[in-house]
Amino acid sequence: EAADLCEERKSRHPLLFPCVCVMKLFLLLLATVLLTVTLVCGYVPSTLPRGLRGSLRPTFTSPSSSYLRPSPLRMMDAAAQLPEVTLYQFQTCPFCSKVRAYLEYNQVPYTKVEVNPSNKKEIAFSDDYKKVPIAMINGEQVNDSAEIISRLQAVLGRTAENAGDPDEVSKYRTWVNEKLAKTLPPNIYRTIPEALTVTGRIADTGNYSPWESFYTRYIGGLAMFAVSKGLKKKMDITDERQALYDAANEFVDAVGDRQYLGGETPSTADIEVYGVLDSIREFDAWRDMMDNSRIKPWYERMDQVMKKTPQPIAA
Repeated sequence: EAADLCEERKSRHPLLFPCVCVMKLFLLLLATVLLTVTLVCGYVPSTLPRGLRGSLRPTFTSPSSSYLRPSPLRMMDAAAQLPEVTLYQFQTCPFCSKVRAYLEYNQVPYTKVEVNPSNKKEIAFSDDYKKVPIAMINGEQVNDSAEIISRLQAVLGRTAENAGDPDEVSKYRTWVNEKLAKTLPPNIYRTIPEALTVTGRIADTGNYSPWESFYTRYIGGLAMFAVSKGLKKKMDITDERQALYDAANEFVDAVGDRQYLGGETPSTADIEVYGVLDSIREFDAWRDMMDNSRIKPWYERMDQVMKKTPQPIAA
């Protein structure tokens, strides 16, 4: 009887069911784009209901003001004490990139798990926190990039001399999250070709089905181009490239005549700035920044430090 009723409705409204299917597909695409926007740049569109906006909006935890300089030699002597780390991440996310930079600088082996932003099944174990990065450190879940790095410092037992002024290092660790990282989305999604390049990279490295890969690359690219314009307006940016150059130069001015913010060796802030900028290395914005700001000499010094550091195994 129910089947007969269904067939009767179909006969009366032959376009009803195709329209419903199209609407469901549209809602699925919209949800995926919103999740991608949230993971990539921490932007939550204002058109979302207030409760949902609150649940999606990322939070940034100010790092501790105390910082002890990394000691690779200490780690080599106490390799058995290295923590077991699994990093749940998004490859192009700047906050994930800075955690990777810290792990690699300190020669900490880690397992890397790429999270699918459409369903987040890889982090289904996390009930209350659905953003990346998430790290499992010796079996304990740690959320937020600043908290992950601070926890790694504690687990690694940093007891060496300080690298740089603790207050200055803390200031620029916070600055990385609150200013530098926020200049990236308007720049990497500045034009449609740039946006498609970025979402193509996301599609290539993400854990996607063929269909998810297609609409992440093309639908997501067009959506992120539109979102970048909203971000530019929200941040009161006239020229997104100049905003990126200014942020880079601000950090260079803080470093001054020193090799690094930490002096002769990189501080945690140096590593985090490097990691955030390294997340856009494959894109036009990075090349333009190298050519039009004063950050290139510092960046090349950091490059050499990272290359000379024996890299850990990242599964």
